[in-house]
Amino acid sequence: MEIVPYGGWNKCVRLAAAISELLITAEVGPRIIPFGLVGGPNEFVEYPDQVETGGGQYRIYGGQALDCS
Repeated sequence: MEIVPYGGWNKCVRLAAAISELLITAEVGPRIIPFGLVGGPNEFVEYPDQVETGGGQYRIYGGQALDCS
């Protein structure tokens, strides 16, 4: 586990195993933004123009939202 920047987000948690990895936003959500094989394509959709924190406007960040309740 490590904290890395990704796709405009400053703080994402990167979890990687031998052949797969995912990154979870720490600034919104949390959301899994990319997920897939290391060096392979992202299995989730991304919306780069939606990278923003705060504000009152609804945003579609892409990825998969996590329920932390």
